Amino acid sequence: MSTLEELGFAAYAVAEESGWHQTLTYPLTTERQMTNLALIHSEVSEAVEAVRKDPAHQMEELADIIIRVVEYAEMLCIDTPQVSLTVAVNEKMRKNRERLDVPARAGGKVI
Repeated sequence: MSTLEELGFAAYAVAEESGWHQTLTYPLTTERQMTNLALIHSEVSEAVEAVRKDPAHQMEELADIIIRVVEYAEMLCIDTPQVSLTVAVNEKMRKNRERLDVPARAGGKVI
């Protein structure tokens, strides 16, 4: 099994080999960061469509979301080395476990 960082490195390499990073410069511009977040959002939208049209296709769409996230995290770490995505995810999970201000079900909101 790969770590999130290994997946990010591999996803970045595949995208680079496919020509997606030919014009990538550092530091990442705000526009580039927003573009990457929009790409993640588009993968989430595709997963929503899979629920509606082809539920068996959901896992592939979830994989696309993860690939986009880890690739973007890799880009951020190239730009400014920082805490790893694995550390950030574990820290956020710890914080979520300790939250007392939110009921367990959907943050207190009706879904």
